[in-house]
Amino acid sequence: MIMQDDTIWDGRYRLEERLGEGAASQVYRARQLADDRPVALKLYKPRPGFQQPRQTRAFCREVLALGELSHPNVVKLLGSGSVDADGLELHYVVTELLEGARPLDRLARIDALPPRWAIERVIELADAAASAHAQGLVHRDIKPANVLIQRDRAVLIDFSLVSEIDPNGLLGSSHGAQGTPTFAAPEQLAGLPVNEATDIYSLGGLLLWLLTGRAPNPVRPGCTLDDAIEAALMPAPDVRSLPHIDRELQAIYDRALDADLTRRWPSALALSDALTDYLAQRDSADTWRLISVGHDGGEVPLASGEQLE
Repeated sequence: MIMQDDTIWDGRYRLEERLGEGAASQVYRARQLADDRPVALKLYKPRPGFQQPRQTRAFCREVLALGELSHPNVVKLLGSGSVDADGLELHYVVTELLEGARPLDRLARIDALPPRWAIERVIELADAAASAHAQGLVHRDIKPANVLIQRDRAVLIDFSLVSEIDPNGLLGSSHGAQGTPTFAAPEQLAGLPVNEATDIYSLGGLLLWLLTGRAPNPVRPGCTLDDAIEAALMPAPDVRSLPHIDRELQAIYDRALDADLTRRWPSALALSDALTDYLAQRDSADTWRLISVGHDGGEVPLASGEQLE
């Protein structure tokens, strides 16, 4: 379902331009009529009846999570609602419009990236994840397509898979196998309980992808869920042959990508601090050459019949 430009949505917004589309939603540039303010409006796609409750849960999770978070590297919630359209309940989320921002997966396919720049963006995202963890939330879908880059600032978006951390136990909530196979932690792919360490794995995978062009779980299109789990359980590749990766940097993302979540960095802030210290140890005049390693989108679909929510 594609809405026409200039459509008045829920009596409060004018849709101006479709900015992007994913499997579960479409995002529009819109204008809030009350104050003539430009916004981003994410419209969840209508689902068949048996899938509607799942979509409603995703919508509620995202709205509640964004409502609790206030961080410069997390997209800001401005509003939300639901519209009845011929018996279908269409949910939408309104956030700040990040003018000039580009999705990280598209940016990396077009531009060569300086290693220092890439590490600085992962530091920002680790800080954003830490702010969610402090509120008892795990994002569960940190990947290039869920990061916007606006003038050298990374912004984490799409909290539709967010999960609460169980305050009474070591591990957090379990919601079955969900996420993106190429960036999800093995415990997440296996449908086991998740916690902060699950996001730390995805952050380490994002760092690996930015520096090498390789997703942490290299599986092919049409793979099975078992294939994805097997790939996630493999050690991170040794890529020190690349001129911009040394032993210290590899050790940082090796720890983040440990298959055993108890051996990963103890917190997203610990990962952020390790990367910050690493950059501080490098000569500020040391200009790494740009990375041109052939980034792809880093995502592949599973075989038919095996889908992650």
